[in-house]
Amino acid sequence: MQPILPIQVVFYKSIPSDSITLCSDRTFNTQPRSNRIGSYSPGLLIDASKDASLPCSLLKMELMSFDMLFSLSTTYINFAVECQVCMLKSIQRALFRIFNSYIIVPAFQRNLGKYISNPIIGNIMVIKTIGRKTGKTRYTPVYHALIGESIYCYQGKHLKGQWYLNVLANPDVEVLLPSGTLKGIAEEVSDPKEAAYAIRQILKNSGVWAFLYGFNPFTIEDAVLEKKVQKMPVIRIKTAIK
Repeated sequence: MQPILPIQVVFYKSIPSDSITLCSDRTFNTQPRSNRIGSYSPGLLIDASKDASLPCSLLKMELMSFDMLFSLSTTYINFAVECQVCMLKSIQRALFRIFNSYIIVPAFQRNLGKYISNPIIGNIMVIKTIGRKTGKTRYTPVYHALIGESIYCYQGKHLKGQWYLNVLANPDVEVLLPSGTLKGIAEEVSDPKEAAYAIRQILKNSGVWAFLYGFNPFTIEDAVLEKKVQKMPVIRIKTAIK
């Protein structure tokens, strides 16, 4: 005689396709313990016997194999990890926004940029743009390099930076440098070799962030560098003294 147990989910080593049922009663017949491999929440019965009679109304369910359950568990774990990573990135971005808004930008506005931009932290400037949607003034700290008579800066590995999109919509900008404020016209660099060279110079002047993208900007070959940074938009600003 088979034992009577409280409602639970029971997984069996060998299960026919028509043996998974939903049960509304509080008790039901189950297979011997030697045939079980695990159990979970109330309401679902998996019975390895096709001829078993259950004292409740039954709703047939599609068989879910143990491999499928393991795959779902792995997917859930990966999803949870990705959520945590996204949350950490969101926190990091929030901290950067606070630091930029309340420390870096005010320092440059008060001509104290020379205390922020240095060989350890890197060559920082603040770019002043006009919001493409709001029309409001926006200030964004960025790393830069002075090459010839132009100032170069780059967006990074994505195309969603607000200052970058603002520049594309309105190329008239101001740059707040440690040495003073300049007006200029910004444009995106189209030559991949020029863009790669500019990124090399910017990273070499980025202090502790020089190795941010996993390569050495001082020694990496030109061809390899060009391939690594091909999706990173570079902005060239032609300036005139204000």
